[in-house]
Amino acid sequence: MEKKQLRLWNFDFTVITLGSVISLGGNAIAGIAMGFINLQQHDSRQCRHEIMQ
Repeated sequence: MEKKQLRLWNFDFTVITLGSVISLGGNAIAGIAMGFINLQQHDSRQCRHEIMQ
């Protein structure tokens, strides 16, 4: 009886890893976008200064 060798990088692990990377990128973009939305809504000089640093 042969033993099947388990690999770490199987299809399920790849899908979960790619999904996590895409999610992290989306969260970073959403944080930047929320800052600009806040700037557009309130037009605050202090807010503009904090975002542009």
